[in-house]
Amino acid sequence: MRGGAREQCAESAHCRERGGGPEVEDRETESRVREVQTLAESVFENRSIALDWLARPNAALGDVTPLSCCATAAGAQQVRRILRAIESGGVA
Repeated sequence: MRGGAREQCAESAHCRERGGGPEVEDRETESRVREVQTLAESVFENRSIALDWLARPNAALGDVTPLSCCATAAGAQQVRRILRAIESGGVA
């Protein structure tokens, strides 16, 4: 996800464009963050390591943090793909 990583992981106004307000966007983002955090904790088998990984810029995400990617559904999906790759022995 090199080329469009920053665009997909950037701050999002998609919910407002669909007619939802900031509170809808916040709830959706919070839900994605919880889901990704739970997956990261499972993959790394350690909450502290998972939180650290989520907060560090990631080359596979265009040098943005996995947490910032959770601002959009597409970005969160990319983070889940990377976590699943790590879980199956890949490097990201």
